[in-house]
Amino acid sequence: GMLLVCIVMFSVITVYMTKRNSSTLQKVADTYMQGMSTQIQNHFETLVNMRLVQVKSIVQGLPPEEVDEMNDSVKSRLATMAELRQFTHLFLLDTKGNEEMLYGDPVEVENLDRFIEALNNDRTMVTAAKTEDGSLVLLYGISVGHPKGMGYPMANGGKCTALVAGVPFESL
Repeated sequence: GMLLVCIVMFSVITVYMTKRNSSTLQKVADTYMQGMSTQIQNHFETLVNMRLVQVKSIVQGLPPEEVDEMNDSVKSRLATMAELRQFTHLFLLDTKGNEEMLYGDPVEVENLDRFIEALNNDRTMVTAAKTEDGSLVLLYGISVGHPKGMGYPMANGGKCTALVAGVPFESL
């Protein structure tokens, strides 16, 4: 009789402890994953902010008010500054969404209307784009002229609303 009571008690204690360990392990795993998610999000935000500062530094290196004509010399200077910051794409964008490539291959901007709206309202904006071969590019756009009318001159005779730089998603 006593042996049977010991076996039952041992079995009950074993089942109880196994459930407690599983519950504790699940709580630890959940806490760890939440912490990792927060760290990854913070890292991404820091990366985006750093890249936006780099695009602004290109504009500060050659301000639009100092450019009368978008000639080869100006394009080369802007492209060199973009390349030094490891951007793979650089282009001007006007208020209607017309692009003028300065460096890299053309891209198709996703959410173009929202992107232009933000830039036309003097805000910075980050969005995705695709190259002709389907590769994803992360674009960083900063307003450089509109609504002040001080953007870089474009080949179509107008002024740009924004300078946009991009990097491949793989490089993140």
